[in-house]
Amino acid sequence: MKNRILKIAFFLPTLNVGGIERVFITYANSLSEFYDVEFVLCKKEGILLKELSSKVNVYNLGNVRLANSFYYLRKYLKQNRLDCIITGGDYPNMVLVLASLHLSHRPKIVISQHNYFNIEIEHLGLWAKFSKIWTRIIYPYSHKIIAVSDGIYKYLIYDLKQKPTKIIKVPNPINVKEINVKSKKM
Repeated sequence: MKNRILKIAFFLPTLNVGGIERVFITYANSLSEFYDVEFVLCKKEGILLKELSSKVNVYNLGNVRLANSFYYLRKYLKQNRLDCIITGGDYPNMVLVLASLHLSHRPKIVISQHNYFNIEIEHLGLWAKFSKIWTRIIYPYSHKIIAVSDGIYKYLIYDLKQKPTKIIKVPNPINVKEINVKSKKM
């Protein structure tokens, strides 16, 4: 009997410039060497689309805003038997976890935390406070949470009250070759 290839997806609103987008493109391109990898986007747009390997499929939820993507993402999850889906960013994390609840086949949900709400609260006020409360409620329904630093790891445990056993530390990947090339140009 032939082994089945794992199907892994990444969910983001777009592939416009951003740290999370670059990190996930790096992961997707590496994983596509061994697994069936797909990017699920609310809108198939962004200057980083060209960075994706040709082995990575791109699925467009229909050019919807993240705030309106719940139904379309849930439909995608029902129709595609994923083994794992990964997302990052406060609001994509919440949308993915909620869209995956109570599915007959629920893939492993991996969310990634890249920032601190206490910093956002100073700038976004009440909305960020509300988001912090929702995060405490929703994040436990994920299978794993990626913390990109020791500080985020501690923040998830002590401020957002997440279980340490659910959190894994994975620093953002770096491209050493690219750094060397750019440093020689300086």
